[in-house]
Amino acid sequence: MTQLVYHPAFDPYNALLRTCRLLDEMADGIDVTALRVLDFLLLFPEHLAAVRLSPALKGAVRRLKVQPRFPYDRLPTPRALFRRMAAPYEVAVQTLVSRGLVDVDEKTGVMRLNKGVVPASLMSLAKLRNEEEADLMSVLQQLGGQYSAYGPDGLKDRSHLDEFLYDAV
Repeated sequence: MTQLVYHPAFDPYNALLRTCRLLDEMADGIDVTALRVLDFLLLFPEHLAAVRLSPALKGAVRRLKVQPRFPYDRLPTPRALFRRMAAPYEVAVQTLVSRGLVDVDEKTGVMRLNKGVVPASLMSLAKLRNEEEADLMSVLQQLGGQYSAYGPDGLKDRSHLDEFLYDAV
């Protein structure tokens, strides 16, 4: 796939905003790997239907009635797209860490937002977008709180976006 036009999946600044949006909803923080899966699902919520979920979450996803955000784009498979999004996502996370906007626990890999340090304009934009998509953010928050990122029942396996066989569980 040749990138001739802008797409938010490959924009580090858009990834930075999406990361702030997700971390704003996850008060206790979240594992960096789980955050990456949730970031993909935030950008492409139509793929939530393919995720193996509990019955309560499956009902919440059905009630979302999500339409594809980019109906005219010819994108690769979700797994290939997830891999291609890794580089811009890593740049966004490194920027957040280097600026002190987030803290990452070295032992657990849990990332938390430093709300006092994040610029007010960025937080207001994140909150505005979260309010616009409150139902989706609620589902993603439940998903992040209910499932670990690793192992056969983790987010990587449930979403079919990444390999879980070599995870240390």
